[in-house]
Amino acid sequence: MTTNCVHLPTAMREIPRLSEKALADIYNIHYVDVPAGMEPALDKSAFYAGTTPSRLQRILLKALEGDSVEWQPASSGYYEKNSTYYPNGGLSEYVGVKSANNGGTDTADVAVVADVHTGQVITMYPK
Repeated sequence: MTTNCVHLPTAMREIPRLSEKALADIYNIHYVDVPAGMEPALDKSAFYAGTTPSRLQRILLKALEGDSVEWQPASSGYYEKNSTYYPNGGLSEYVGVKSANNGGTDTADVAVVADVHTGQVITMYPK
């Protein structure tokens, strides 16, 4: 396995990155600021409370480095990559909680959706 390399589909023109808008959208849709042990939302997974923009950036970079899962076309103009967060290349680390409809359990899996033309991350969430 190659590390520290970003593997992109040939159609992607830019390396995916988090913009201020992407961060705001992630915090508005996939972030929970409730005490541990509270029920997760029915249809939305969420990053743990206290997840900072720099932690989201580290999670994105690890997703980009991993080459075990390929990017897949999502809706028109977007690609999606699902990966597991391995912060130090060793054991995986939980990043959030799955939606209640998907079991409501802690997860180290993350989905990243990026614009094929601009590289802007459209959304990123625990999966």
